[in-house]
Amino acid sequence: AAACRAGREEVARMLLVGGPKTNPTVAEASTENEYASESVGERCTAARGRDRFKLDRLLHDRDLRVIRVLLENPILVERDVVKIAAMRPTRPEIIEQVAKHRKWASRYPVRKAIGSNPHTPPSVARRLLPSLLKQDLRAISQAGSIPEEIRSLARRLLTGS
Repeated sequence: AAACRAGREEVARMLLVGGPKTNPTVAEASTENEYASESVGERCTAARGRDRFKLDRLLHDRDLRVIRVLLENPILVERDVVKIAAMRPTRPEIIEQVAKHRKWASRYPVRKAIGSNPHTPPSVARRLLPSLLKQDLRAISQAGSIPEEIRSLARRLLTGS
């Protein structure tokens, strides 16, 4: 922008053209998987393993089958699951899987990450929001990226009506 204002169009083009796309759409996120250099079976096997480097890479996987296996790995910690739940953009099925997981759905930071994710399916958000603290509901009600239906539910929960 500064290069454009200074009349240096060639500099602006160099800075703006060809850079990495930083915000893919949900459809792109559903199909592109930069961590999928291996087959789904190989990634599922790695998701059962103990290699922390591979597990950290698999947290970003967009295949539901891999995430399902990963959530069952005893090496996984809450911070890892929060990372999965907060991923943007993500597939709604992945958020649903985390939200219904017997171990992770009861953890408050995980519920907060799910409730704050704009890609959370409304049915999951409606079920989850009543369990959040007021300050988190306030943040959700004011977040422009969250769908209006969910923000209005957060406002209703805050006012108690």
